[in-house]
Amino acid sequence: MNALRPVARLLKKLLECLLAVSMGALGLSILVQIILREAFGRTFLPLDDIIPYSFSISTFAGAGILFGEGGHIAITIFSDIMPAKIKKAIRSFAGAVTVCFLIFLLYFGWQFAMDGGYQYSPLLNIRLCYIYAIVPLCALSSLVFLAAGGIGNNTAVEHE
Repeated sequence: MNALRPVARLLKKLLECLLAVSMGALGLSILVQIILREAFGRTFLPLDDIIPYSFSISTFAGAGILFGEGGHIAITIFSDIMPAKIKKAIRSFAGAVTVCFLIFLLYFGWQFAMDGGYQYSPLLNIRLCYIYAIVPLCALSSLVFLAAGGIGNNTAVEHE
């Protein structure tokens, strides 16, 4: 669907920004922790909140970006030797399973994020729903990428 391509590009940019910020925060936090431990024998405890949250955000944002670009592992040893009709049926089945999984992830990821609205990080005192929101965002982005590129071809976002 060509109408979804601008939305897919916007979501990709959002995920790329989240990935860049979270990877930067992750790397800088780890570097500061190492320097503080080695030089002063102490750490800065709020960084212990930033590190796992940055890791989670970078993992899901990166997965969403790769899904939009069709960057997945394909084991084709069996499908390469199958007749074209069976190969097409297997691809359709895999696409349907993928859509079901992404809907599941979107639904339960949203519930997970909303439940995090009542929880706060121990040291930074931020609501965990802001951290957990990456899960439904990744699922929604992947569904948009899939719809924009079609079930058989999920490269919905052009390389720039």
